[in-house]
Amino acid sequence: MFYENDLVARQIEALVQIASKILFGSNCVSYEKTGDVTDELYDHITSLIEEREFGECEDLIYDNFDLDNDDYLILAIDYYHRLNAFDDDTLEEADFERDEVRDGLMEFMRKCGIPDDAMAV
Repeated sequence: MFYENDLVARQIEALVQIASKILFGSNCVSYEKTGDVTDELYDHITSLIEEREFGECEDLIYDNFDLDNDDYLILAIDYYHRLNAFDDDTLEEADFERDEVRDGLMEFMRKCGIPDDAMAV
């Protein structure tokens, strides 16, 4: 089980890099507050992450999807990157599996128009 989750964690890191590279030409992006309305969403997601409400965070990512807002796209990629940093026990205690992190990130990437063959890791 540990090996499988380690493999999935590495896949998530690779997917974060792929999304960052395709969407922004960078190996990894992280959200920085800009004074934009996206800052409120970031603060809310950060608060939910601290409370280990990962499912609710993901719902917010999808409910607020905006392909035309680079800040939002960076926020979403950053969310999956931050979530992947949690250990397996923390994810499981929050009723979230590492596979769900990967699958959610892949679905986000599809919504951004990134083809499945670009996600083959």
